[in-house]
Amino acid sequence: MASISNKTFLSRQLDPEFSGNFKKEQHENILVEIIKAKELDFKKTMHFKDVLDEDISEGYSNILVDLSECDSIDSSFLGMLVQANKMLKLNNGHLKIIGLTASSDNIIIFNAFIKLFHVFNNKQLAIQSCAA
Repeated sequence: MASISNKTFLSRQLDPEFSGNFKKEQHENILVEIIKAKELDFKKTMHFKDVLDEDISEGYSNILVDLSECDSIDSSFLGMLVQANKMLKLNNGHLKIIGLTASSDNIIIFNAFIKLFHVFNNKQLAIQSCAA
């Protein structure tokens, strides 16, 4: 997995198109990845996949993805999160979602998120759920 980590480091460093789209916060052993992009297309999804791969390779097993600033999500993002969640579960961890909003453009994806992930309205509740 070291090669994934190096690849992620380079993509974060060298691709200015993605700077500012993602922000990371650490709360003890819980990592919060905040999506700052208004729209998540396939290209941004693949970059975020690199980010999550790096997080997992660094040993984080509880990762929260904050979508409260995101207006549009495509199906590739949902699929990528499903795969990341499977990896985290192998390490007795979880991937949880914060701030998901139902828009008419994403109603099918919204319903899939509700069925597949623990979804929280705010960050504090999501963090507390990991400690329980």
